[in-house]
Amino acid sequence: MNRLELIQTLRGVAVLLVVFGHWGLFFGNGYVGVDVFFVISGYVVTLVTLRRFQAGPYSVFRFIRARFLRLFPALGVTVLI
Repeated sequence: MNRLELIQTLRGVAVLLVVFGHWGLFFGNGYVGVDVFFVISGYVVTLVTLRRFQAGPYSVFRFIRARFLRLFPALGVTVLI
């Protein structure tokens, strides 16, 4: 199993932990699943940032802009709903 498959597997486990938590089966309210998902997200963001930093000129502004452009549409829809 390569690294990407392992990360995807952990993401699936995190989602299941959240769902089971909301159903009241494990770890009240799914907090553990959310924590696992945040750890995975932190790992992926750090990995991408380090690879881009090593590849050449790195811009914090570009990083923040990319996150904003990725997340803003979902935020807009959520606020509208």
